[in-house]
Amino acid sequence: MSSQIRNVLIGGGTGKVGYYLIKHLKKQGYNVSLISRNAKNISGTLSILNMLPGTLLAKAKDDFADVRMHTWKDIRLNGIPHETDVVINLAGKTIASPGMFTDRFKKQLRSSRIETTEALAAAIAKSDNPPQKYITASAVGKTPRL
Repeated sequence: MSSQIRNVLIGGGTGKVGYYLIKHLKKQGYNVSLISRNAKNISGTLSILNMLPGTLLAKAKDDFADVRMHTWKDIRLNGIPHETDVVINLAGKTIASPGMFTDRFKKQLRSSRIETTEALAAAIAKSDNPPQKYITASAVGKTPRL
């Protein structure tokens, strides 16, 4: 871990990729904060935890207990946390959802990526202490034209 990078803010890290990214970062000694639509405790937010059997679930909840939670509303109103060194945006509606590629679904898919990216970019631009890095990723795969 770089001595200068300690605090990572992850947007939309509640799925499988986010789970493993948070787990890896915490193992490396990073402080992790998570942005989600709803700021339940981390174990109520990470969707992958619902798939773990009892003993693994209890361990995972302990592993993620100190992850700080923020909502997208918090970020829009208050900006990114002051000591954030890196922002990683994984936000976006899951492509493999029921009702795929209806007009409504396609609108949600686009807005779930565009609005979160815009919110983070605006919060970073207004920050007195902007992060050293901003990384954004979206789903990969072939989809019909949106």
